[in-house]
Amino acid sequence: MHRCSGAAFWPSIVLLFACAGCSSGVASAGSRAVRSGSGSPASATVTCKALRGCVKGQRIDANAVQQSIRAAVLKAGGTYSVKMQASSITAFGEVRVSGDTTDAVVTQDLNGQKLRIIVLDGVGYVSGTGMGTTPFVEVTRGSKGAFAQGLKPLLNISLGRPLPDTVQWEVTATSPVGITLTATPAVGVTTVQTLDERNLPVRTVESSGSQTSTRSYSDYGQPVDITAPPSSDVVDVSTVTSP
Repeated sequence: MHRCSGAAFWPSIVLLFACAGCSSGVASAGSRAVRSGSGSPASATVTCKALRGCVKGQRIDANAVQQSIRAAVLKAGGTYSVKMQASSITAFGEVRVSGDTTDAVVTQDLNGQKLRIIVLDGVGYVSGTGMGTTPFVEVTRGSKGAFAQGLKPLLNISLGRPLPDTVQWEVTATSPVGITLTATPAVGVTTVQTLDERNLPVRTVESSGSQTSTRSYSDYGQPVDITAPPSSDVVDVSTVTSP
């Protein structure tokens, strides 16, 4: 039986992929339902054939933005890199989007505690501070036990973390080279997302009180290296206990 500590900070890595384009199972781009003004979902609607066709002040359902971004990522080659900087966290990831899945490899540093996550074909491999002598712990959605439940949020990398469709983005700026969208997904939380002229994410800034995290996206369509670790370096999460 392996013992592991320091798991409390691991789910924070999911924040690295809080980009709408990471989600799976969405429809094709098509036209987008856009709500004008700052009213409720019952407001009058117009249709934008692309996000850049919208104007400042219009509101867009989160799912519509999500679909458009995912379509743009796939059109650009289905791969990208992302960096995150927060008050005590730095992280870097490479992502591959294909069909209804998203694979990723991520490294994170939280106040000197290091973490590496690989998510491939819905299986997560986690390695980092406090993991003991075996480099990787394997977790799936079917894994059992309290420790497994603590690690399962990391698999959300493969599903993304799109905003609920009850949340709307507001177009707060437009230009020939992109668009800026702002949303309030929870009380006290503001998310600002900047897209380029292809509807690809450039930057996402999330603020809550005095805390701010910034994610920067780049290298669309460039090769990425996302492979499972050797089986000799992996233990099943059911063999791991936390102190």
